[in-house]
Amino acid sequence: MIRKLAKRALRRLVADAPHIPSAPSTARKRPTRGQAPDPVPESTEEEEEEALEVESAEVRDWIAQGRDPLLLDIREPHELWSGAPVGGLLIPMNQVPHHLTAIPTDRPVVVICAAGVRSYGVAHYLREQGVPDAWSLSDGFGGLVEAGHPYHQPPSKAPVRLTQELTLDDAFQRDHAVSATTATVQRIQSTESGGWRVDVHLVDPERGPQRVDNVDLSEVGSP
Repeated sequence: MIRKLAKRALRRLVADAPHIPSAPSTARKRPTRGQAPDPVPESTEEEEEEALEVESAEVRDWIAQGRDPLLLDIREPHELWSGAPVGGLLIPMNQVPHHLTAIPTDRPVVVICAAGVRSYGVAHYLREQGVPDAWSLSDGFGGLVEAGHPYHQPPSKAPVRLTQELTLDDAFQRDHAVSATTATVQRIQSTESGGWRVDVHLVDPERGPQRVDNVDLSEVGSP
């Protein structure tokens, strides 16, 4: 019951947001005068949830079977200090509409938040935008960790944060043959020499979405 109420509240909040539309409402249409309202089947919401949600154990099986789902983590930067899924794509919820070209339409996309509430609204939004195999992870990031999926935690003294946008300099563009001017931090690691290496995600105007891993932070550009 609490989960249903939380999702209803999310729909109301998302409906007022400028970026992500709400999931379709199950509310009844207002009847004309003298007309009885149409009954709403009690199972409607349950069926809708089943169509959008997936549990971490099933995602683990998908990976084992070679379905290669994209793990789209939509949590906010301050939430990611606890960890983020290895191989995932980190895009905060309200930035998702600006990065639709980075989200594939030919493989499963599993949307992850803390508890499966925000991810529910985003998964529905992605389906509306032409991502037919989008799913909400019902047990959230914690469930994914319990299911055994590897995760990484950024060092506490890292000079940049996960999902932070970096400006790419000319040298980086030339070395990696890209014309994108910005990239977002997807992973941060310290080196034995006291430096920092990062994985970044960018969308090149000509070559589309790309991930460049294990780059020296000094070679990427600037925040």
